[in-house]
Amino acid sequence: MSRRNQSPVSVITIPLKTEIWQEDILSKRMELCRDVYNTMLGKRLKDLHKIEKLPEYEKAIAEIKRVYSISGPQDLAMEKKTISFKKAIGTKNTILSEWGFTEFGFNMIAIEEAKYFKENIPATTALHSIASPMWAAFDRYLYGDGKMVHYKKQGSFNSLASNGKSGIRLVNSVGETVFRRHGKEKLSLVCGTKGNKILKIPLMIDNKNKYMLEMLDRDIRIIRIVRKKVKGRYRFSVQLTVDGAPAVKKNDNGENLHSISQGDVGIHIDTRYITIASKDGIKTIDLSYNDDIEDKIASLQVYIDNSRRISNPENYNDDGTIKKGRMRNGQRITLKWTYSNGYKKAVNEIANLKRKAAESRKIRENIIANDILSIGSHIVVNDFSFRDSKRKKKKVDYSISGKQLTKKHDRKAIEQNAPAQILNIIDRKLVSAGLDTIKRKNIEIDKSKDDYREYYAKELYNEALIDTAN
Repeated sequence: MSRRNQSPVSVITIPLKTEIWQEDILSKRMELCRDVYNTMLGKRLKDLHKIEKLPEYEKAIAEIKRVYSISGPQDLAMEKKTISFKKAIGTKNTILSEWGFTEFGFNMIAIEEAKYFKENIPATTALHSIASPMWAAFDRYLYGDGKMVHYKKQGSFNSLASNGKSGIRLVNSVGETVFRRHGKEKLSLVCGTKGNKILKIPLMIDNKNKYMLEMLDRDIRIIRIVRKKVKGRYRFSVQLTVDGAPAVKKNDNGENLHSISQGDVGIHIDTRYITIASKDGIKTIDLSYNDDIEDKIASLQVYIDNSRRISNPENYNDDGTIKKGRMRNGQRITLKWTYSNGYKKAVNEIANLKRKAAESRKIRENIIANDILSIGSHIVVNDFSFRDSKRKKKKVDYSISGKQLTKKHDRKAIEQNAPAQILNIIDRKLVSAGLDTIKRKNIEIDKSKDDYREYYAKELYNEALIDTAN
């Protein structure tokens, strides 16, 4: 098999040895970034509303929507080639560009918005922490399947990023900025600029962790400080985006921790099951999620709502809805809220449950990926559109515990079972091993067939065999 001709990147997370006062400063800077993000977002949304009222823009969007409403793939392809469609796309892109709705435009606006806080939010931090995520959201909304661009809630802005040259840097023991670790030198994270409190926080590098050492022996592209709430307290770490695919994990003897076989594999995947066909036969993995954590979270959210109502009766109308803030001198005054200790404890418990669930899913995804690669590395899978499945309005044809699943359940299954993420993990591991990534094949699935998942897994396995023979 041939090697992929590309330049991948990977991420490694390393804990930071923070003191409480440093954690407070980092949290305040994240909240300041959130304020700037929301201020910039408000202005961008106002501009977008003005654009959407322009007659030429309305006409272009109407034409684009008309074309994409066509159901037949061949008819759709033909309409996309028409002069009217191409003109509509050009008009849309030109207007958005003139109003600064481009990645470059967002970068410039973010730097301008953050210049008043440059001691806390340097230009590089504004670009990577504010402009990049906001443009990604608008890009999905304007050109993809995004439905809305959201403001950041208090406590939801949990990272600060930089290119490592200023604002947020890695330094060695003599204070020199480094973009790759040399040997086993100690590294610290420096966050801040002249004229403001400069934080210097040691990285907790495990020199016995061969995977970590190999990842640190690469050029660093992006440095990101992240925080995660664990049992009511934030824990801080640094995420380094480095050149190359993830390193291959090895045991103490230098052998690969997870072996990759050379066999052919056919996979049928959907939101609920992965069915694997190989020379050893058929194997089906059930991705069904466990609802226990969701039930606990739902129960805690009911408690939170009741607690908030009991502690703040003056903030609710007789019908149970939340009052609007009072008006004073033409401005709306926000409501004041009081929260009980039980409320705060429940909020922390929800955050902890969500963290545990996310970590559990990540472990499960890697286990499944390693299990598949132990069967074979030449993999052909059906090109299943998880995004389209999330948007389906009809009921799906399978059930859990005898219950028919609705669109909501289907979307939940995709989000929690993460079938697409499993394929991504396999791709990354194949790249690390210098092998071709998964081959995706577009096939029509006839669900009326008996054991259709096994049937199509076998068909895809045959495709893999033919591909190998050729």
